Amino acid sequence: MSTLTATDDKKKAFLALFEGHDHTNGTEAVDRVFHESKLALNELVIPTTRHEAWKYTRLGRVINKAWKVTPSEEEIDVSNWRVKNTDSDCLVFVDGHFRSDLSEVQDEAGITVSSMGAACESVAFLAHFGTLADHKNQLFVALNGAHATGGGFIHFSRNTQRE
Repeated sequence: MSTLTATDDKKKAFLALFEGHDHTNGTEAVDRVFHESKLALNELVIPTTRHEAWKYTRLGRVINKAWKVTPSEEEIDVSNWRVKNTDSDCLVFVDGHFRSDLSEVQDEAGITVSSMGAACESVAFLAHFGTLADHKNQLFVALNGAHATGGGFIHFSRNTQRE
């Protein structure tokens, strides 16, 4: 078996872990990024130490691990993880999903903190989603773009300062 075939097989096995977890929300711009990312995943190769930008990064443990995509809605006690005696905001993410029910965020004019799903139709979200990272040419960015759900969204309106 050639190295290319072995690498292709590893890539197929790795991407198969995420099959069946396609998420679209009906928002044209977001669905476009999801679609473009899925297409890119088929074309991009897993970077190796032979790629200059990855020459000091070994991905074997990431690629060979049996990942599970399991968003959790279970009750979780995060009180032990909070910073005591402070008025700071606390954003809680469980398995990569923003949990507003477990988070503590002070309402402040000009600042939006929400889940990706709640923000996906806002002008601020649509202006930036899929524009800051190269989902067409970077394998792991494409993987995120093809399976982006439940993340957090934080937006400061122009000239807004946090008190």
